[in-house]
Amino acid sequence: MEKSPDRFGIHNFLFKRKLGIRKQVQRIIFICCIVSFVTVGVIALAGMFSARQNSIKDGGQMGERAAEITADKLENAERRRISLLARERAKVVYSQLKRMEDCTRILSGWVSYILEHPNEYTPRAVSFPREENAGTVTAQLELAANTDYDGVKDAVGLVGNASAFMVRLSEYAGAGTVVALGAEEGFYISADTESDKHLTPEGRPLPFDPRTRPWYKKAKEAGNLVFTDIYNDLYSGQMRLGCAAPYYRNSKFGGVAVITYYLSALSSADALADKETKVLYESDTCFIVDGKGRLLFLKDDSHIFSDVTIGQSNMLEGKNAGLTETVKAMIAKEEGIRSVSINGKDYLIAFSPIPEVGWSSAVAIGAGDIAATKETARQDVLAIAKKNVEGMDRFITRLILFMIAAIIISVAAFRKIGRKLGDRFSKPIMELSDGVREIASGNLDKKLSITTGDEIEQLANSFNSMTDELKTYIENLSRVTAEKERVAAELSVATSIQAGMLPNIFPAFPERKEFDIFASMNPAKEVGGDFYDFYLIDKTHLAITIADVSGKGVPAALFMVVAKTILKNCVMMTKDMDKLAEAMDKANDQLCQGNEESMFVTVFLGVLDITSGEFIYVNGGHNPPLMKTNGKFEYLSLKKSCMLGAMEGMKYRAQRLVMKPGDMLFLYTDGVTEAQDTDSRLYSETRLQNVLNREADDKNAKDVLADIRKSVADYAGDAEQFDDITMLGLIYKGK
Repeated sequence: MEKSPDRFGIHNFLFKRKLGIRKQVQRIIFICCIVSFVTVGVIALAGMFSARQNSIKDGGQMGERAAEITADKLENAERRRISLLARERAKVVYSQLKRMEDCTRILSGWVSYILEHPNEYTPRAVSFPREENAGTVTAQLELAANTDYDGVKDAVGLVGNASAFMVRLSEYAGAGTVVALGAEEGFYISADTESDKHLTPEGRPLPFDPRTRPWYKKAKEAGNLVFTDIYNDLYSGQMRLGCAAPYYRNSKFGGVAVITYYLSALSSADALADKETKVLYESDTCFIVDGKGRLLFLKDDSHIFSDVTIGQSNMLEGKNAGLTETVKAMIAKEEGIRSVSINGKDYLIAFSPIPEVGWSSAVAIGAGDIAATKETARQDVLAIAKKNVEGMDRFITRLILFMIAAIIISVAAFRKIGRKLGDRFSKPIMELSDGVREIASGNLDKKLSITTGDEIEQLANSFNSMTDELKTYIENLSRVTAEKERVAAELSVATSIQAGMLPNIFPAFPERKEFDIFASMNPAKEVGGDFYDFYLIDKTHLAITIADVSGKGVPAALFMVVAKTILKNCVMMTKDMDKLAEAMDKANDQLCQGNEESMFVTVFLGVLDITSGEFIYVNGGHNPPLMKTNGKFEYLSLKKSCMLGAMEGMKYRAQRLVMKPGDMLFLYTDGVTEAQDTDSRLYSETRLQNVLNREADDKNAKDVLADIRKSVADYAGDAEQFDDITMLGLIYKGK
């Protein structure tokens, strides 16, 4: 048989006869080392390729899962955001309407008082409209066409005493506000900035008969405070909303006090104090409908709605069934979020009621915007994952090339060195693969601890950086919620501070057996504007105070601190209790100083002579207390007066009564009598009197207040508390 050729020269290389045994053994060992090293290298390369594929697969799965979680969180956050926007818009409109109602009620009450006490006031002239007053809030007089000025001059001069207060109300309420008095005699006094619109081209005053205006007729017919229907302004033609209340002269109808706003002002973002919320408020499509489905306000930068006119279009008459059903739910005073298709596009509409006037506020956002946001977030997360996977792929590819080069260059290396090199490269790669698999399972806190000092360690560090970036991205989504929790915690501290400023240790004077006193305050928000106070002026005189600051929240709480301090200082400085009214005068003047925000406070202040039972009290526009005598509660008859902080130089008058042992005084704020049930019905003064007469027999002051608080809570049920609830009870026991 012919011998096969030695194609690669291996036989000749190993068994060359001229070489000694030592050389041949060395060559055999050399070949064995090469074979072993190549075998180990191939196994290591196979492991690296496997680890590369697994890392790419696991990294992609991890990115997809993180993207899904991020998108879901963003969608839920967007739904909560538009729901919050709808509720906040409703609260802003309600607060503006409530301010309009309070100011109208104060104005009509004051004018009635002026007309019933003409001897206390001197005539005050009111000028006719003048063009040079345009742009400045000015009080001006207008007459009906058939009204003679000489015939109404005295009435105008008397009512003119309210003109300065009307100007302050108009300035406080803002641009476009008209504060006016329409008299049955045919004259009209208004405070606004539009003097030039009340004149003919020749500069003569236009005739104006307030008795023909819808707000006058509605208030006169109702006989009490009303909100008008939406109507067109006589001069500008813009839509207006008014709050009107009749005033009286000797119990006879004398005219109507009215405050009107442009409808656009009630929906302005300027009413928001928080800048961040204001930005969100201005960034969405939003609208308001009344109880009949009529569109009152529309901000439609996204052009969702077409062929609609503010004040005229009825949203119930549209052809879109989904939108019609949503408007029906809004009219029914419901709150929620609905998905509606408009012009072929899907939208989310969040709505919240304004029950005081039967309106509802809504915010709309395109469902496609949410989907786009979700997809953007998903793509961002996938891009981060892809970037890191690509980096990992490049690192592993470099390692593979390095291993191949190492095999070629290290042909002369020993078997042990080859085995160590194989272990050095394959083991950390497998650790890397295992770590990536655990991260892909959802454990973003996993850290790869590989300290090889080469590209494998860099690759592990890249994975660690990728998990940190993903965690940071997700944590940023919760930052807004964390900030809100911080604000809530600060408000909780403010609540504790405010509660600590009021006397809250009972019994307050355990060594005094001549009387029993107890008080409580439950704010509607974290901090409130109501307060009470009581303290001994000397050994025989006990002072008690209850007050209600205009507004709610932190501004009212700050004004409450100032008012409480000033009142107590003025009382403590009064040595003669017969001059208690002068203390109230001084407190009013001090509160008016620097009161740029035009805040005010209603106050009931009294001093009890513990030895004789004589009770001297002064009222500053506050609710009348109830007095229990002979076992029956009756409301105290109070002289009409103005609240503190509205105008300097006001004079208050003191009244007196004598308490007998067993008599009780019950003081409260309007948060008690104006508490509403779920149908917006008031608790009322009559109900309060009946509950006291039924529940207060032979009970101490603390138990009486607890009974009233429980009665109010049971009546309100699940309805939200809109006002602070403050009460003070004083039982006189005598010596």
